Amino acid sequence: MTIRRPALVVCAAADLPDDVLGHLTAQERQQYDAFAFPKRRDEWLLGRWAAKRAAVKAWGEGASPGAFEVQVSEHGAPCLHHPAGEALPARLSISHSHGLATAVVAAEWVGIDLEVQRPMPSGAWRFFLTEAERDWLAGAPWGPHSELVAWALKEAAYKALQGSSRSLVPLKLTPHARPGWAALAHAGQSLLGRWQWVDQVCLALVVAGEAPAWFADLPLSFDQKPLLRRKI
Repeated sequence: MTIRRPALVVCAAADLPDDVLGHLTAQERQQYDAFAFPKRRDEWLLGRWAAKRAAVKAWGEGASPGAFEVQVSEHGAPCLHHPAGEALPARLSISHSHGLATAVVAAEWVGIDLEVQRPMPSGAWRFFLTEAERDWLAGAPWGPHSELVAWALKEAAYKALQGSSRSLVPLKLTPHARPGWAALAHAGQSLLGRWQWVDQVCLALVVAGEAPAWFADLPLSFDQKPLLRRKI
């Protein structure tokens, strides 16, 4: 199975079909049944559904959600497999928050993050920003929630690097000439990021290495207006 195009999907809990459990493989159903807490189980299911929908879009006509199994790599990152166990030639990243989930599938190393608009706790910047980055973001270059945008970009970059960075702080974040874009780097590896606000939700997409042709055009948006689980 060869990926035809990159695909990004955002879905809400209300988007889950009535027969969603029927689209899980036997192994995924075992994982679903093993959750002790309903909230964690529901988040996991929504993330898996977003991943399967993104895979269907990426492979195109004839693909079905049940033809893809989401497993976890040795680095703890999600990856796509054929239900028979064969790894598929594509990269997968998933994020979920407040009853929303997003997933991206591409041939390149990519990362996705979804954050709901909220104030950052006082002092939280120490866990993901350098002092120089914090001073720069204090000027709100990306609006009143610049620190949250930075968090989303670094989370997405961390996923794109597949765990090669042990924390978010070493991921260097710098401005980019294009609005809604950012440059990132880690240990000599360059990354490029895009971010977009959709109502109260920030979507951040990062690709490792040189940006492919599709990167600028892949929509960071929802198929329909998101319904948050709780009002922020």
